[in-house]
Parts: sequence; structure tokens; C-alpha cells
Amino acid sequence: MPRGPRRDAPGVVQHIMLRGIERRPIFHDPVDREAFATRLERLVPALGFRCFAWAFLPNHVHFALQTGPTPVARLMARLGTGYARYFNTRHKRVGHLFQNRYRSRTVDGERDLQGLVLYIHQNPVRAGLVSDVGELEHFTWCGHGACAGTQPARAFESPEDTLLLFGDRMAEARRNLALRMNTPTELRDVPPILSPRPVEDRKRPWTSGEAQPDLDDLIDEVCEKHGVSRLELGRGRRAQHIATARAELAQRATRDLGLPSRAVARALGVSDSTVARALSRHRGSNDSTSRWPRAE
Repeated sequence: MPRGPRRDAPGVVQHIMLRGIERRPIFHDPVDREAFATRLERLVPALGFRCFAWAFLPNHVHFALQTGPTPVARLMARLGTGYARYFNTRHKRVGHLFQNRYRSRTVDGERDLQGLVLYIHQNPVRAGLVSDVGELEHFTWCGHGACAGTQPARAFESPEDTLLLFGDRMAEARRNLALRMNTPTELRDVPPILSPRPVEDRKRPWTSGEAQPDLDDLIDEVCEKHGVSRLELGRGRRAQHIATARAELAQRATRDLGLPSRAVARALGVSDSTVARALSRHRGSNDSTSRWPRAE
């Protein structure tokens, strides 16, 4: 079977998401957002990237980026390191600002990219930052305004290229984009790494055809349920309540999400043997649908 294009190959489009540690805010005010945008304005053109869509949310950011000759990892390393240094200095804090590394997904063709543009640009509406798409056209921290012609384009975005996805002529493309933006995004258009899933459904095993929750959401759910922090969960400590939470996470991540134990270990920052011990807590149970240890 022939291999697909390398993720960092020139011309490949990726959905990039960068989130604050423990979902904490990465922007406190417009000054922070402008500092982040300024870094993008310097790095994206200089490194040969093209940005089809973007949105800044209080605790995370989304981009649809087409790679140039430079690997996306280099762009994100320079962006994240520089901004974290600025943020910590300005707000007199220390420690990590972002949750692990960025997350990414390769976009599969033009239709997928159309859906991704809609998904990213609708984020401020879904988050309640603006009331509707009409207000979104004048929202500073999202790429939709430049595409609609109501906001000046930033140096890092390419609204003309984005509009070509929706029509060959500018006026036609903007009409089509407005129509699509006012239509709720269908589930098939939502990128898999961020597909929504009701909280009450997350404890059920995932099956084909459902929107799969991501590991970060599962970690947050388990931490909240057992009253532990991500830091405690990842320190490898063997306190009873932490071991119980880690065991539930390991079981649900491997069983429901189909992840290998090594991936769970990397996400928590612990050894493979720590996750193996957590999984062993469930061995020998006769109940295949409710095998979680009780919280103590």
C-alpha cells in the first residue's frame, strides 16, 4: 500500500490546536491576544506557512495551516516558547503555560478543509464570545471577519485563499460562506480530534459511528470525579485515591478510546510500568461493563 504524504511535507494542511495547561486561560486581555497575533504575523510568513482559518479562545487556539518548507513543529515551538516567556513575565508567573505539545490532524482534501474552516470560525459563537455570525464578522480574534470583508486581514492569514474554497468569484464565495456559516456544522464536518460528545455519554464504550472523545477530555473528567489534579495524576504517586483515579483513566483510555498504554503514559508523563500497574488493578473482575474501582 502506498504511503500517504508526510504530515510535515510542503503543501499539507493541518488542523492545529494549542491549549492552556489544565485548561487555564492563555489570554487575560486584548494585550495578550495581540502579543500572540504579533508573533504569528512574524513567524507564519517568514517560515512559509499559509493560514486558512484561526480563532483565539480564552484557553486555547485553533489554526488551519498549510505547511511550507519548514516543519510545523518548528513554528509551534517558536510560537509557544516565545509567547509563554512573554506571558509569564507580564503576569508574574512561572511554570508551563501550555498543556503538553500542540495537537494536530492532517486535513483530507478540499471538502474536509471547508468543514474545518467553518468549524474553527464558528468556535467563538459556540463559546459564547459573540452572539451570532453577524457579530462574529466584527470579532477581532477570529479569521471570519477578514473572509467576510468586515475586518482587515492580519499578516499571517490568507482570506483570499480561504474564499476560493467556497467560490471562484469573491462575491459568490462570500455569499456561499455566509450561507454555510449560518448553517449548524454537521457532525461529519467536525474534526475528529475535537468532535463533541455529551458528558453523560462519555462513560460508554466508544463504537464506530459515534464522535470519539479525546484523551484530554477523559483526563479532565476523571480528575474532577476523583478530586485530583492532572499534576497529581501524572506524578506516579501511589496514594490510594490517586491510584484509583489513574486506574480508571488507564482502563477507559485503553478500552473505550482504543489507545495503547504507552500513549496514556506519555500523556500523563509517567512510565509505561506505572500505567501497566494501573491496568492490573482491574484484572480478575467478572464485570465487563463496570470494572472501575470505587473512589475512596
